[in-house]
Amino acid sequence: VEEKVDRVYLASRTEVKEDNMDDFYKGCKKVEELLEGTGIPWTILRMGFSMESFLLGTKSTLSEGLFKFQLGKDETIDPITLDDFAESCACVLLTEGHGYTTYNLCGKTKVSGNDVAEALSSILRKDVKYQEISGEEMQKMCNDSKTPKWELQEVFHLLENLKERKEV
Repeated sequence: VEEKVDRVYLASRTEVKEDNMDDFYKGCKKVEELLEGTGIPWTILRMGFSMESFLLGTKSTLSEGLFKFQLGKDETIDPITLDDFAESCACVLLTEGHGYTTYNLCGKTKVSGNDVAEALSSILRKDVKYQEISGEEMQKMCNDSKTPKWELQEVFHLLENLKERKEV
């Protein structure tokens, strides 16, 4: 039985610069390129920096009252929660008019390291200060968090792009 494919939907990751790609991002890019070349209508939904990535430093936040992250003093990012990403995907899947379109999905609000520390202070009912850390310190903290390696690589690449482009 031959079935017609009306459209292919792909959940991918935020676009990264060519010189900042590891095998994971090269794979995402290759899949996107192959999809675009099929002639079948497609929609790509790219997830930006996830809000849940801020939880990587939970140990130091709880024990030291410090939110440690690799985000410069004047830099902001617009993280998206996994729930918001899922809701955005559902909207696209359930409505018409998204053929041959790529959506780079991000959060509604830009936040700084100090903004995140302030929110954590409110949630934890404890004074939390922001401390910018280097890429090496971020990598060590992430490795200590037992987060899967593929997820850590995503966080590092998004942060490096932020440093280069000032916005992801």
